[in-house]
Amino acid sequence: MTDISIIIPNWNGEKQLAKNLPILVDVLSQSKIRTEIIVIDDASSDNSLIIIEKFKKENLFKNFTILKKNINKGFADSVNRGVAAAKSKVVFLLNTDVVIKKGCLEALLSHFKKNNVFAVGANADWQLGIIRFEDGFLDISSPKKVSPKMIVAQKSFWVSGGHAAFRKDLWQRLGGIDTLFAPFYFEETDLCYRAWKRGYQVLWEPKAKVEHHHEESVIRHNFPANYINFIAQRNQLFFIWKNVHNPQMLREHYFNVMKRIISNPKYIIILLSALKGLSQILIKRRIEQKEAILSDREVLELVANN
Repeated sequence: MTDISIIIPNWNGEKQLAKNLPILVDVLSQSKIRTEIIVIDDASSDNSLIIIEKFKKENLFKNFTILKKNINKGFADSVNRGVAAAKSKVVFLLNTDVVIKKGCLEALLSHFKKNNVFAVGANADWQLGIIRFEDGFLDISSPKKVSPKMIVAQKSFWVSGGHAAFRKDLWQRLGGIDTLFAPFYFEETDLCYRAWKRGYQVLWEPKAKVEHHHEESVIRHNFPANYINFIAQRNQLFFIWKNVHNPQMLREHYFNVMKRIISNPKYIIILLSALKGLSQILIKRRIEQKEAILSDREVLELVANN
């Protein structure tokens, strides 16, 4: 049994892999933590597989597994497969554009001694994942700036799927990342919120340092900005319809959806796209209503009181 399994989803990330895999293994060689690395290639069309296989062959790091997908199914499918294959009780999701620093994994693992902790996010830029319910929408676009002097872990509404550790057994009980949100955005927020409503904690650890090179993001390099924005807004609707059960919040949401359509008629295209997933959402919604032990208001208040 390893202490932590590092799950690396990859799609056309040859440059990031070539640069960051050696750095990762070097950091792991300086740690006493027992680790394994699982790279899931999502049917890349570049030289990713060549680089991964060459690295595995030439490197002395033995616990290195490559999972190859013949069909591109996106981030959610990749990480769910990686977690299923993991041998550890804790899994660490690591994007190819993220570099972990010495001591990161130790700082993250220290929190899993508590059985009520589901996830712990690493510190990329001294920002805390918070959420605001404003004008009928749950907004995650404005993270809270944290003082660089902070040394104590903080409650976080959500953590980034690019650099965070999760308890594997609870991940599986929650069903993992919901592929409804494919190809990207809001999937980690959905997962963390569902854990909060079941009574588990999500934390952010300032001592778990990573570097996130956003300029190397595969999403930004492969999708136009207007498409990314469209998916983000559609998935925001998915998230609210699936997870918000408070009647007053829902009434405010529906009212403000109509206001958006009136002020911006093009928003109806986003709404119609979201409505295509409504049958799936209603099924998932019933499950969340049954499993939740905390209300929407209770979670929002709990996370706000850091």
